[in-house]
Amino acid sequence: MTEDELALLEQLWSGAMRIEQIADTMGYSRRTIVEVTKRNRDRFPLRRRNFTKEERNHWADRVLSGEIGTFEAARMAGVAQQTICKWKRERK
Repeated sequence: MTEDELALLEQLWSGAMRIEQIADTMGYSRRTIVEVTKRNRDRFPLRRRNFTKEERNHWADRVLSGEIGTFEAARMAGVAQQTICKWKRERK
């Protein structure tokens, strides 16, 4: 992978794009993207974070109360919108 491709990958990675989408966008296999990000953790930090039940409830409650929208909550929490929707369903 060239330095220009690594720079693009870094942008896509920090934007929280799914690995499958990154692979499609860049023309690489999912496995290649996974291996490159593993070998370069300084540029591609782990994106998965385990939230406690209280943290999940906090984000779900903020959205359910109308304080913030799903998109904003997802951006602020660093998760996908689908994750916030799942937390909302679990909270109802």
